[in-house]
Amino acid sequence: MQKNGEEALNLLETNTNISMIISDYNMDKMDGLEFVKKARKNENYTKTPILIMTSETNDNLKIKFYKSGVTDFLAKPILEEELKSKVINIFFQMKNISMISKDTIILLMKM
Repeated sequence: MQKNGEEALNLLETNTNISMIISDYNMDKMDGLEFVKKARKNENYTKTPILIMTSETNDNLKIKFYKSGVTDFLAKPILEEELKSKVINIFFQMKNISMISKDTIILLMKM
């Protein structure tokens, strides 16, 4: 566990086998959005799932996070069971996505 975004980025530079990043939005030296943008620039972590913990309810902030590559959010206070469920679901989805062949057609519907 790192104390701030800068320490976490240094860890990403020296460790290339991290399978998931869980970060708080409110951090010292660098907020979670800036951290995500910088982490996604590291070629080893372009597709690594990133889960952001936040007490913010601002939809515009969430949109910025999604556009920056965040996989999902956890609202504070964190429920242990919700955290476990989100982590399991993210890896389950990754496995299913990797099984989709190039010939598969994905239909996107407007909601």
